[in-house]
Amino acid sequence: MRKMAILFIKIIIAGMVIAFVFACIPFEGTLAEVREKAGGGGPDLFGGIWDGSDDYTIVANSKVFKLVKTSLPDKEYQYGSYNASGNNVELTINYLDPAMFGKETGWLSYAEFQNKHLDIYCPKKQNGTISMEPLSGDTIFIIGGKTFVKRGEGGGVTVPKLTTLSEVEEYLKNHADGNIQSKAILLSLELYLGTMTDAGSNWQQLLNIIGKYEKFVYLNLSKCTMSGNIFNPKKSVATGEPYIVSLVLPEVALSIEAGTEEIVLGYPVIHSTFELFENLSSIGGAEITAINQRAFYGRYVEAESKWKSPLINVSFPKARDIYKEAFKLCTSLVTISLPRVISIGESAFYQCSSLDNVRFEWVDSIGDYTFYQCRQLQNAEFPIVRYIGESAFNECGALATGIDFSEVITIGDSAFAHCSNLSNIDFPKVETIGGRAFISCWGLDRVDFPLLEEIPGEAFSGCGNLTDINFPKVETIGIRAFSICNKLEGVSFPELTFISDNAFDNCTNLNNLDLPKIEEIGEAAFVFCTSLTMIDLKVEKIGRNAFQNTSLSSINLPNVNNIGNSVFSYTGKNDMVVTFGVNAPVVGSSLFYEGYYKTVTVRHPDNASYDDDWKNAIRYGQNYITIDFEPF
Repeated sequence: MRKMAILFIKIIIAGMVIAFVFACIPFEGTLAEVREKAGGGGPDLFGGIWDGSDDYTIVANSKVFKLVKTSLPDKEYQYGSYNASGNNVELTINYLDPAMFGKETGWLSYAEFQNKHLDIYCPKKQNGTISMEPLSGDTIFIIGGKTFVKRGEGGGVTVPKLTTLSEVEEYLKNHADGNIQSKAILLSLELYLGTMTDAGSNWQQLLNIIGKYEKFVYLNLSKCTMSGNIFNPKKSVATGEPYIVSLVLPEVALSIEAGTEEIVLGYPVIHSTFELFENLSSIGGAEITAINQRAFYGRYVEAESKWKSPLINVSFPKARDIYKEAFKLCTSLVTISLPRVISIGESAFYQCSSLDNVRFEWVDSIGDYTFYQCRQLQNAEFPIVRYIGESAFNECGALATGIDFSEVITIGDSAFAHCSNLSNIDFPKVETIGGRAFISCWGLDRVDFPLLEEIPGEAFSGCGNLTDINFPKVETIGIRAFSICNKLEGVSFPELTFISDNAFDNCTNLNNLDLPKIEEIGEAAFVFCTSLTMIDLKVEKIGRNAFQNTSLSSINLPNVNNIGNSVFSYTGKNDMVVTFGVNAPVVGSSLFYEGYYKTVTVRHPDNASYDDDWKNAIRYGQNYITIDFEPF
């Protein structure tokens, strides 16, 4: 009986093992069979392959997605595109970093679909190889929450390793493809490149061979060796460089040589490290830790009168430092994978006008002009950044709301100037912002800076939709800080003591001022605030034209001791009442010049300081206005 029980248990266990094994075998079949197999939804993902005999129609537009290797923690990011229709998703591999050639691991894909992250496991190809045809790779489908793989043209093809230059020449000579970029030939090499800048080096000879046959190539140098660890492909005359459309750097390369600058006819001329690579759209390097300045600097195309760069995809999974102007003017750059970068130099991605998404988990400082005029940039994630430099995101008009800058302490001049798509921002730890930091952010409607003590000049000038502001600790407001904030209705600054010239000029809807500690108001500070009808301020000094062209009818200034020229000129719609405090203030000329009221009543304490000379000074230059004095 006991033996029978043991045998029964063994049979059950064996059945479970067999069931587990068969559950892990990839399913193969037509698309119709795959759909039937997928069944309903569910969180589990199932790896499968079908022969693609049925068509699959996609209606949505393509978007960029990201593939992530499973070899943790050394993640390597790859790129492609995906389409979505209903609850189904199609992922097409447009770019795989050839550094993955021959790797035994599978990979994960990562995509945004219906506001959810998709993590998809794709099994390795047959014979332990991975398709390396970036433009004709496999297609991944998610159906009913499960994943299937369709073999693409060239998918699973084993790529030969070429170990000599003669093998390279023979391979290119006999290969049918390569005449156009979309049919570029994959060259996977394993040879010594030598000192790359030497005319007789294997690197230079390799370029000559590629140029000789004029065939476009995906060049994988990951297993190549070279003299030193700095990748330096520069030379004076191009041969094979224009035919390289994708490049993987040797694993022995730890950094990329910097570009150079020369003075021609008194003007600086930049030569980037890859300036001769006119069609290089993708580049990666598994061990690169530093990308030196101007390495990928764009080039000026005289025939088109503009700066251009063919570079679209960049993948350097171990890069830590990006130096000054490294990718400046790379106008075609769309996707970057730099997950370990900790420092970014100034102007590193200057005018990368096609870049739409960046994430740098370990960067704590963004240099000046880093993303200047990246006009397609919609999302920027810097979870630990503390310093944002001058014009870092200036003219990033697509930059969206919801960016996490919760650790930022300092924001430089014009850092977010002309970011017209921002609608609300929270900087809970910011202590300092620069002038024009958010100028002309037309979509901005709410700002919250709980720790800020000074608002510099033009910081929020031209933020035409701003309605809600919170600055509980601000003591000083700079010149034109809120100029032309047309929708701002009320302002409250509990600690504010000083307002600079034109700080709120042309805030046409401003109708309420809560400034309990204000001491001084600068010239034209509230000029053309046409909705302002009354003020009650303990201010001591008011600059000239401060309230010119407002609608004031009730003014209470119990502590004022100095009032500049024409402070209330061209003001009012009805009769005006002005009340002063114990001591008569020093007043400038034409205090009520050309007002739109007929009568001004000046209320004041009945004391000697309000003598006839003072009253005459008030009346001076006030044509067509009746001024009455009412002591109390």
